[in-house]
Amino acid sequence: LAERRASSLASGLDDGASEIAVPGEKQAEVVADPVQVSVASAASTSGATRLAPAVIALALWLGAFAVYLLRPAFPAKRLREALTARRLAFVGLWPAALIGLVQAALLVGVARLLGADLAEPVATVGVAVLAAVVFVAVHQAVVALAGQRRGWLISLAFLALQLVSLGGLLPVATASAPFGALAGILPVPLAAEALRGVVVAQSGAAVGAPVGGLVLWLLLAVAVSIFAAGRAQRTSVAEIRGVAAAC
Repeated sequence: LAERRASSLASGLDDGASEIAVPGEKQAEVVADPVQVSVASAASTSGATRLAPAVIALALWLGAFAVYLLRPAFPAKRLREALTARRLAFVGLWPAALIGLVQAALLVGVARLLGADLAEPVATVGVAVLAAVVFVAVHQAVVALAGQRRGWLISLAFLALQLVSLGGLLPVATASAPFGALAGILPVPLAAEALRGVVVAQSGAAVGAPVGGLVLWLLLAVAVSIFAAGRAQRTSVAEIRGVAAAC
């Protein structure tokens, strides 16, 4: 009886083994292909391509800092002219914005030459230009409100805060939770995230959120600059009246 059961079990195992499908060479290649594509995709987003968004955003911030290191928020000779505060703020902003535009185009070109694979080159330039304009507007607002020397110090302190929360150059995971949360609020991390979205051709929603954040920073900075321009005009007029009264 035992021998009969053993024979029956062995026969059943043989029948089951014969029914198992053995993949052919073509099936094996198809199964292996996704693994190869995944490895190639991971390699293509490494190196220059992975670092380009954060480096471009950081360089644009430093470029805006350098612009207002060399020039005031508002031209001194225009303070005494009959300009609206809005017009005065624009007069102080547009030359710096033009410089930022050139910087943005050059940085994207250099990134391309250094091997960054830009999935959307035109969109990358567009986002870089937006970031450049936002950054010069923020620096104008800070310098106009706090003065040139204090404005520089505030800009450097603000840069240090943004570096802590900036992904790409520094891993956000190494920062504490509050600093990591700031990555979705501060302008440089927002610019890096928007650039990353167009560099690797992410979905529109992934790019739209940081771009919207940059636009909000631009509107806030312009509003602060207009307020500071009006204050500077009143101060200038008061000084002129004081000099006239003294004479």
